[in-house]
Amino acid sequence: MQQKLNNSCNTKFDIDLKEAEIFEQKIKDVFENKKIEVKTEKDIWRRTKNICIEIKYKGNKSGINKTESDYWFQVFQKDGNIKFIIAFPVTELRQLVCDHIGDNTCEVKKGGDNLDSDIVLIPLNKLFEPFLENNQC
Repeated sequence: MQQKLNNSCNTKFDIDLKEAEIFEQKIKDVFENKKIEVKTEKDIWRRTKNICIEIKYKGNKSGINKTESDYWFQVFQKDGNIKFIIAFPVTELRQLVCDHIGDNTCEVKKGGDNLDSDIVLIPLNKLFEPFLENNQC
């Protein structure tokens, strides 16, 4: 059963709407004329609870280390359906990967077809720690 939104629940609806419209425009501005890279996490993320970022392929830089994109989208799916998407500025994701490799809070493993890729597995629960209160960002 779907419930109708009731403006009486939120006495600041007009302010919230204006703020939402401002951020809609900011999102449009961020991605306009930008190059993006889209990677898909298949069902395995649900079991491992990791995000997987490729850094090398057959010993050569690849993935996040080679992309020329401005933004990196990681699509998390289950049974072929999108569950959520995380977008990163590429420079931020590169730094995040380096930080997690440097402080040993993630694993670097072989993966992909024929295990030809070096991949970084970052626990999803660690992904946002740099941005939470009491952490530097």
